[in-house]
Amino acid sequence: MRFSELFPHLMYEGFGDVESNQMDILYELENYGLEKISDFDKIIPSDYVAKAQQINLKLNYIGTIRTILIINDPIKYAQNHSAFNYDNFWDITCLKDNPEIYTMYNISVEELIRTATQQKQADGNDSMTTEN
Repeated sequence: MRFSELFPHLMYEGFGDVESNQMDILYELENYGLEKISDFDKIIPSDYVAKAQQINLKLNYIGTIRTILIINDPIKYAQNHSAFNYDNFWDITCLKDNPEIYTMYNISVEELIRTATQQKQADGNDSMTTEN
């Protein structure tokens, strides 16, 4: 599956806070170990489009990228989370807004948040909260 094939069916225009998010997502991809778009293409599940359409999931570009990173390796993403300096892990990953897509891939949202919280605390930044 290619990232470009996700358009226009699963994504809407926009990046959110353009000034920060564009650089953030590039840093996240690099920290995740992906250097080229072709590397990212390799981790998109072949059934992602069908599953996303089944639950009518539409995210912006960055939300789609983060969702795919989490689906590919949720523990790796959560453990790398603290390096991204986000206090609200679920806000940037849309975990609480779209738990169905993660459930379809047998990913526990609660476990993912717990792992990210533990990693953040282990890295010495315990300011992360788990409440809205």
